[in-house]
Amino acid sequence: MPTSAFPGRGFFTTHMERVAEDLETVIDFGPGEGTYSILGRHIAPEAKWTGVELHSPYFERYDLYQKYDFLLWTDVRAFNSDPYSLGIFGDILEHLNPIDATHVLFREASRARYLYVSVPIIPAPQGPSHGNDHERHLHDWSFDEMEDLIWQMGPTKWDGWRGHTVGRWWIDL
Repeated sequence: MPTSAFPGRGFFTTHMERVAEDLETVIDFGPGEGTYSILGRHIAPEAKWTGVELHSPYFERYDLYQKYDFLLWTDVRAFNSDPYSLGIFGDILEHLNPIDATHVLFREASRARYLYVSVPIIPAPQGPSHGNDHERHLHDWSFDEMEDLIWQMGPTKWDGWRGHTVGRWWIDL
């Protein structure tokens, strides 16, 4: 499904409000239907929002041209960027194998001032969806596994939220 779970979305908006004045550029990796743009653009209206999406049919299907200032049709594993303010991983890391997901997170931690991560923390099998083979879940993350990974990044601070099915983290780098 090209969307992020509903529980805990207030965790994201609370942290957005905390750093809104500090946000110049926001990069949403795997925006799907544009959930995080919908949740956050009004909080940081001056920030430039970029969606990095591998499945180009989502651009029109979910009207992403109206939700982002820029859209890039590329694989997150091949993404390259100058430093930016906030990287959002709202519904993507479970679609990568754990080695690729770890590499991507560490690479983006070296570029971003803040990262936001959301992953299912229970087994959540999913195959292709909406004509998109990349919707398949390749790894089931646990809350503790993601916490350990974040700790290894060496953030200045982070906050986590544990729901029944999803974990969410805001990371200050």
